[in-house]
Amino acid sequence: MATAPSPLPLIDTDLQPLLDQFVGGVNTAIGNLNSDKASLAQQRDDAVANADALQQQLDEITADDTSLAAKLKDSLNQITGYQKQVAQLALPPTAYFGLEKNALFLADKKIPFQWIQPGNAGNTGGPQPGVAHGTCSWTPGAGPNGGTLAKISPAKAFDNFEFYMVLPDPGDDLRRMRWAGDFYCPTPADWNASQQLELQRERIRYGFKYTGAWAFNPKAGLHYWAGAQKWQPFLNPSGSPIMVALNKPTNIAADWLVDPINHTFTPSWINLSGEKIDCNLAPIPAVTAAATSKEDNTEIQGDGNSAAASYSMVLNNHSAEWQ
Repeated sequence: MATAPSPLPLIDTDLQPLLDQFVGGVNTAIGNLNSDKASLAQQRDDAVANADALQQQLDEITADDTSLAAKLKDSLNQITGYQKQVAQLALPPTAYFGLEKNALFLADKKIPFQWIQPGNAGNTGGPQPGVAHGTCSWTPGAGPNGGTLAKISPAKAFDNFEFYMVLPDPGDDLRRMRWAGDFYCPTPADWNASQQLELQRERIRYGFKYTGAWAFNPKAGLHYWAGAQKWQPFLNPSGSPIMVALNKPTNIAADWLVDPINHTFTPSWINLSGEKIDCNLAPIPAVTAAATSKEDNTEIQGDGNSAAASYSMVLNNHSAEWQ
């Protein structure tokens, strides 16, 4: 029986080592390519992350530059404002004298030098709609020494009577305002029948209200107006109330500094019949007002007591200044 021939090898045995070497090289190359691909992907990811970090740094630098520019601009505005304040305070003040001699008008038309009694007014400035209100009279020349006599008959307890006058618009450069005059009750009985008497100088401009005011209370003593904090006691160095009895002719002058850059006002001093008292108070934030409101005014106010008793008050030699 014949023997079947052995199958021929697919590859010459002499070539097998060479083929194995070639396949091994290809596999090594593929492995290297895969490794290089992963490395390149990691480098790409690192580059993207670095780019994001660099962009964040660039954004932060840009924001810092913008913030610094805004701060520099604000500082320059502050410097310009203070330069204007120094220049303004170096000018002579504008003063209006004998204001108590002007008549009382019924309609508030915001006409300079007209006294107005708008109704029951409390700490909000009034008038208070729907609240009972008494009667009053305003008679120039009828008070002591030719002053104006205001007679007040409250309709109910704490019925307050504000008398205010709009002054000519001083423009944008006002840095100081002052109230001066003789302000008092003609008799001790009138003084005891009132809850307190108040005086005020006010500036309204560009959305802010700078209200400088003092209150004279028979029981609680001297108070100053502190904007949103309303009435605050003004104490002597020992911490006791300063009692001022307005039951006789009393000459009063009061001065406030106005800062339209930081929107504050500061009571600087008050003079009571020749005794000048430095206030040493911190600047008081102005309260907000309608952006379109522009007004400069002077005011006195009588606050009724719990018994709603009638009383009178006198205003004489009244002047209002601005600088």
